[in-house]
Amino acid sequence: GLAVISAGKQVAVRLAFLQLRLPAVSVALLLMAVAMLFSFFHLGSPLKAVYALSALRTSWLSREILMVSVFGLLLLAWYILLRTRSLSERASSVMLWLCLAAGLLMVWSMARIYMLPAVPPWNSVYTPVLFYSGGVMSGFSLFFLLEVPGHEGEAGRFGQLPYSRVMVLMILSAFLIRSIFSLFQQPVAPEVAFPPAGVHWLVRAVHYLLFIAGIGLLLKRTFLPVNLSPKTWRYLVVIAFLSILAGELLGRFIFFAGYYRLGV
Repeated sequence: GLAVISAGKQVAVRLAFLQLRLPAVSVALLLMAVAMLFSFFHLGSPLKAVYALSALRTSWLSREILMVSVFGLLLLAWYILLRTRSLSERASSVMLWLCLAAGLLMVWSMARIYMLPAVPPWNSVYTPVLFYSGGVMSGFSLFFLLEVPGHEGEAGRFGQLPYSRVMVLMILSAFLIRSIFSLFQQPVAPEVAFPPAGVHWLVRAVHYLLFIAGIGLLLKRTFLPVNLSPKTWRYLVVIAFLSILAGELLGRFIFFAGYYRLGV
């Protein structure tokens, strides 16, 4: 979200960027800290975690740990510099693009962990599409949620800013791309060692309806602003974010439920 609005030249857009920098970095840093904390529960021997980077040349898990660490440290450095007001505008822009690059590489390394030859449903371009589209939809909708308090008294104003419309269209595009790629998922192979558990059609329907509801609210919020109170707009954006987040969580459940492995 910050990368999108950083390209804006209008005064209102520049002001929004300056106001949202610290809240966005703070939330991203908090989410990374929580994610790293929970990741320790996946380790059989947490004390041996120091050896996790020993296989960078061959292991995508080691590369993921490296990129998570790099991204987290960059966010922490940027947060400290913003809090202490030790950054020029140019230096802040450099930090923004460094964080963006590290974040994109981090998501790629996460997706690659699941792209196993023995697991056909995951070993396809759909897996990185799923991960990146999830980041766009949940991340940008969260950015809208952060933006709402900055427009308390102007119910329709933020919907008129160009970057708001760009972000909503990017959310919509991510959803459509993911939906198209899901149509080309490989069928279950006959030599399956562990057949998939299967997902009821109703679960899949709810998954899509949640996304449609959330994205629909954001589309209305940006392209059809009407004279509703700021409080009402805040509720709509919160509902949109929660709908998209629930759809993303349900999508991950469907992804893992579709697991099956070839061979013995």
